[in-house]
Amino acid sequence: MTLLATHGLTRRFGGLVALSNVSVAVEEGEILGVIGPNGAGKTTFINLITGHLEPTAGTVSFDGRDITGRKPWDIAHVGIARTFQIVKPFRGMTARENVAVSFMFARDGRRPVADCISQAEQILERVGLRAKTQAVPNELSVADLKRLELAKALAMRPRLLFLDEVMGGLRSQEMDESIALIKSLSKEGVTIVAIEHVMKAIMAISTSVLVMHEGKVLMRGSPDEVSRDERVIKAYFGEKFAKRMRRARG
Repeated sequence: MTLLATHGLTRRFGGLVALSNVSVAVEEGEILGVIGPNGAGKTTFINLITGHLEPTAGTVSFDGRDITGRKPWDIAHVGIARTFQIVKPFRGMTARENVAVSFMFARDGRRPVADCISQAEQILERVGLRAKTQAVPNELSVADLKRLELAKALAMRPRLLFLDEVMGGLRSQEMDESIALIKSLSKEGVTIVAIEHVMKAIMAISTSVLVMHEGKVLMRGSPDEVSRDERVIKAYFGEKFAKRMRRARG
């Protein structure tokens, strides 16, 4: 079943077209990886779906309902959550309090504060922050802040989760742990759209990969198809690298 669909999604900033006529369907239970060079329109794509920007043209539907242009809190309540590439913790709160606030406004209704705090600790343990529940954001590393972003998003109990470069800057073991966590979330029924520059991570988690370039969809295919496509190689590494790849393949 198609859970999310965009049709002709477009965003202009004055004379700049950041996203142009993007039509994408995400099936329930899918892990869709989204890749592309800086400036390809990946985060703009998420912002338009999650209500942080309004589209210039086009529509967004979720579970058959039109959610185009709705406010972020409305979209969160229908079951869509996201992380931010630039982390956005509540600076005056502990890690546990950050996650508890998200639980209070989860899509399936508000809960007593004690229940939210208890469940916040469970989520923090799951993302690897159990020992840092009382830490405030300025006491956390960049990697820990990314884990906190993910914990806050999970606390919203989403049906669809957008991950915006949650694995950037992680060490190899930390990345492997994040990959395992994302796969486990998928098995539990969460549909995931993940933006990443780390190709190892995208290829490991994705059931399909969407490639964006200059605000448009360049291609979509399996991880293997995408990794071998010359258009993708050129978009990432340039024409010289593409020529070397052609020679190497004979």
